[in-house]
Amino acid sequence: MFAMLAVGCAMGASKTQQLADSVTSGAYNNDVSAVTQNMDDALAGTVTRREVGDLSDRMHALGDYKGLTEVTSDDNARKYTYLARFTKGAMMVEMRLDSDGKIAAYRLVPQQLVQ
Repeated sequence: MFAMLAVGCAMGASKTQQLADSVTSGAYNNDVSAVTQNMDDALAGTVTRREVGDLSDRMHALGDYKGLTEVTSDDNARKYTYLARFTKGAMMVEMRLDSDGKIAAYRLVPQQLVQ
């Protein structure tokens, strides 16, 4: 998974959710360019094709990607959390932005959903 340290930029929830969704969708589709296109240089430099492929495989095991729902938002800390839903499970998306609005940290954590 990708490193999780940095500071970020205050943005509206829809814009930050779009950023988180672009990375999550990119990972699901095993598309390294889509994963890294909105990341700062430091974070983008840590992402490998193998890592994205492994993450994509784990996500596909959860079924079809159904999108994100906001869980928490802290514009002052530039930290955002979303629930990524799949047909057979979920992952928590944790993201931080830098002062330029680039993704400086991104992490997916598998979740147990209560039915």
